[in-house]
Amino acid sequence: MLNIVEVTVTNFKSNFLNVDNIPQGTKLYILNLDNEQIGYATINENDKYHKISIYIVSEQQGNGYGTYLFREMLKKIEGEVILAVQINNYKMIRIIVGCGGKEMGRNGKEVFFQIPYKVD
Repeated sequence: MLNIVEVTVTNFKSNFLNVDNIPQGTKLYILNLDNEQIGYATINENDKYHKISIYIVSEQQGNGYGTYLFREMLKKIEGEVILAVQINNYKMIRIIVGCGGKEMGRNGKEVFFQIPYKVD
């Protein structure tokens, strides 16, 4: 069974995530498959933007879990979503395009996308 749980950074333990590197105030979501942690997402909010980070353990990549987690995180953000992704992060670019992201431009290191307000 696949589920997402929001956890508190201060009391969370994981084999693949060092919570010491997560800034204060960041929302942390753990993706579980049959009670096993297989990934996480973070949403760091400030006055200007939301920073979304997604991670899926390597042995579970390619099964659609990253797309599922990304879609669920988009549902938590209100308003327009603009994303900057490293130009060589092909997996994330594929996920964004699959979620309806439209490329807005490039700067040599990053690709910029706009996501529709409502993601199904």
